Amino acid sequence: MITVNGLVAIDALGLTFRAGAAGGHRLVTWAHACDLTDPWRWVAAGDLVMTTGVGIPEDADKQVDWLNRLADINVSALVVAARADAPKIQHKMLAAAEARKFPVIEASFELEFVKLARRVIRVEASRQLFQSYTSALREATDFESRLASLGRREGWHVEIKDLASGRTIVSSGEPPANGGRQEIADIPGRGRAALMVRHRKEHKIIDPLLVHYLAGLVVVELEQQAIERDHRRSEGEVLLRDFLKGVVDFAAARAVLEWRGCKVRWSVSPSTRQERQRGNRDRSTMHRTCARSNHYCCKTTS
Repeated sequence: MITVNGLVAIDALGLTFRAGAAGGHRLVTWAHACDLTDPWRWVAAGDLVMTTGVGIPEDADKQVDWLNRLADINVSALVVAARADAPKIQHKMLAAAEARKFPVIEASFELEFVKLARRVIRVEASRQLFQSYTSALREATDFESRLASLGRREGWHVEIKDLASGRTIVSSGEPPANGGRQEIADIPGRGRAALMVRHRKEHKIIDPLLVHYLAGLVVVELEQQAIERDHRRSEGEVLLRDFLKGVVDFAAARAVLEWRGCKVRWSVSPSTRQERQRGNRDRSTMHRTCARSNHYCCKTTS
């Protein structure tokens, strides 16, 4: 969620404080353009009120009353991009705003309110997406289930594909038969993957910036999974080498493998008398590990 200070800091918007800069920490939850004489009836707490000034009264005292009624409902700030025929904002109104720490911001009339509103809306949409993603993290234990949870919350179909092979790495479920336009964002990291998102409702469009934002969230989890795979692979190499050397006995190795979710089978084969005698000198004459479909088979003679 962006603050009033955050909006003023965006050079491209050309916003400047006229009064109430001390209230710049206020959060902006939405943006609303209104030129009516009673905007407090149409906006809500947290809204950024944008006006060309034609609804502001001309009299100084009436301007103060107009400002106070707007500030009383806890809107975040007032942005005035004055038209040529709009009443001049009086010093008394600015003093009242300063006393209440209520931000009054000046903008050029050339500023298109839609650009300012879009900026606010995108920030709010990003915040909601982040909340959906963190909720999915709490609800599901595996990546696929988390994407499915996110997809249900947002009404999206989400898919991650490996660009080299074209293989789907993970998805939120079956794609919609008639969905919206697909948006694609490259996922940074060690692999070449892409995030593909489309709305489940036909003709519904997803903001491409939100898809890029989601790609930034997803890459953290993908990189963490890659690091964990590398760590497990390294541990497995050490375990197998020590097992073949006889440094680790079967019971210890089996416990580690089963903890990792591997199925372990133990078989004992008949041996000759000579082999049994040799086995007295070395109780483990052969260890064989096979890794077929995550099945580890160990064989020894005794």
